Amino acid sequence: MTCAVALAEAGGSVVVVADTPPADTVSAVAGGLWFPYGADRSDLTLARARATYLRFEQLAPAVGAGVEMVDYLLLDDADPWWARALPPGRVRRAHAHELPAGYGGGHVAHVPLVQSPRHLEFLEASARALGVAFERRRVEALTELTSLAPVVVNCAGLGARELCGDTRLSALRGQVVHLRPPPGLRVPCVADDDGPNALAYVLPRPDVCVAGGTATLDEASDLAADPATREAILARCDALVPGLSSAEVLADRVGLRPVRSGGVRLETEDIDGAALIHDYGHGGAGWTLAWGCAEEVRGLVFDALG
Repeated sequence: MTCAVALAEAGGSVVVVADTPPADTVSAVAGGLWFPYGADRSDLTLARARATYLRFEQLAPAVGAGVEMVDYLLLDDADPWWARALPPGRVRRAHAHELPAGYGGGHVAHVPLVQSPRHLEFLEASARALGVAFERRRVEALTELTSLAPVVVNCAGLGARELCGDTRLSALRGQVVHLRPPPGLRVPCVADDDGPNALAYVLPRPDVCVAGGTATLDEASDLAADPATREAILARCDALVPGLSSAEVLADRVGLRPVRSGGVRLETEDIDGAALIHDYGHGGAGWTLAWGCAEEVRGLVFDALG
């Protein structure tokens, strides 16, 4: 959806073809924190993440965008490699009083937090306002589209395993819990990515408090929530935010992240004279890389059109 908006903003004539509405995609399940989870530590990743950061920062004041800027506490004493993607002054060492019991250090970063479902609605509305058309159908082969348009952008995520025969793609299952915290409980935006309670994160969004999470390879593509996993998530998150385990559980959500060995595939392929631009394999960093990748796609599209 971000690619569609980026192309339409540049004056492109865009049609989005998909068999699944945005609200039913893994993007809608994602916690939505700007954080390059699982991404390679390359300069290209940093550039994409920075471009996304800047765009979300611009969008945050917009009514209905579903984006806010928050202070995020990462419970890791090592200097964060991704800090170079942020503007100056956006990362600092955590103060002792900010740390949960059992932690000796961490960093606080001022980053975007996306209300995933609401922002997807915002993107779709923005796209429609820019003249983007939508067609709901299943695509069995990319040649169905390359025969209709001079440029096709493939943002199929896990679907690229079948559409492209890409054996580098795998499904990384993530389960989260949507909560309503008890009244009076202060809930910070906090995560343990590699410590004693990893993987644990708490994201207090305006729409819902998201507690996570898991990251397990799941070739069966199982979207059923596991009650035992929920309890384990709540126990880990309670170590970060004492009292959170008593919160009201609103829902369990499961999504399959499209991880790709070798990283994101973002390149142009020639198919019988049509340009096929691939943009998939973002894994758990989709929202963090979204605008950076979309801007690259836009450049490749206009290169292809000459």
